Amino acid sequence: MSTVRKPKGRTKSTRLKRDPFFYGWRDIYRKDRNGREVHLQIPLTEEDVLHPRVGDHIVNSDLHWDDVRYLYDVIKTHLAAITTALVLADVGVYWGVRSPHHHSPDVTVIFGVRARDHWPSFHVKKEGVRPEMIIEVTSPSTRNVDLRKKRIQYYQVGVPYYFIADEQYRQRKRTLRLIGYRRGLRGFERLPLSQQGRLWLEPVGLWLGQEDGRVACYDEQDNRLGDYAEVERAWKKAEREREEEAHARVEAERARAAAEERVRQLEAELRRSRGNHS
Repeated sequence: MSTVRKPKGRTKSTRLKRDPFFYGWRDIYRKDRNGREVHLQIPLTEEDVLHPRVGDHIVNSDLHWDDVRYLYDVIKTHLAAITTALVLADVGVYWGVRSPHHHSPDVTVIFGVRARDHWPSFHVKKEGVRPEMIIEVTSPSTRNVDLRKKRIQYYQVGVPYYFIADEQYRQRKRTLRLIGYRRGLRGFERLPLSQQGRLWLEPVGLWLGQEDGRVACYDEQDNRLGDYAEVERAWKKAEREREEEAHARVEAERARAAAEERVRQLEAELRRSRGNHS
């Protein structure tokens, strides 16, 4: 007689019973019997994580947001010279189709965008272009959505490239499983890792890797790229070096001119001295 084995680990229903706000929360305001406005927080569902509303608070760790900010800063800086390139972080993308109606990717890269001051949301049908590349960094509350549901739905709405930095812990140490997909005829096709365990982000021309459980990007010459703050510090350092070099050239030119003038003075004195003795 066979027996049914219970699944190991905490099931979704058990987890939500222990922590109703596992996915996050939404702030709502209602009026009580006396007409006073009352602030309430209602727990989010996995469907809310998939299609969040503006103002939803999805539970993510500080490391998650550090990784997302790093990717946003590096890619935006790398594409700064392309005026029609747009890089978004945690901004709603509305696809212009009934289902799924929208997502809020961690990082979205779009090309061919018309100039605009700010982007509280991006509407594909209105703008006439769709994201070329999306990156998600998983957290416990978003992992199932990022790995499964979004992979299916991003393909349905025509995303060419989808990359995932999947957060995992081994012996309490954070590691990242890097996953890349390219759009194929019937679904996303898995992209191979390089010998260094990195993914080539073809739309932006960068390598995606990791260092000590944190995302790291590299250029084609294998140089690790810093985030915006690091890039700005490097730029300022280079600017100071250029200014110091220019100042040194000016000083050297002044010294050379002064030396030439001194030589002319000595030659003139020598000619006068010879004239007095003739």
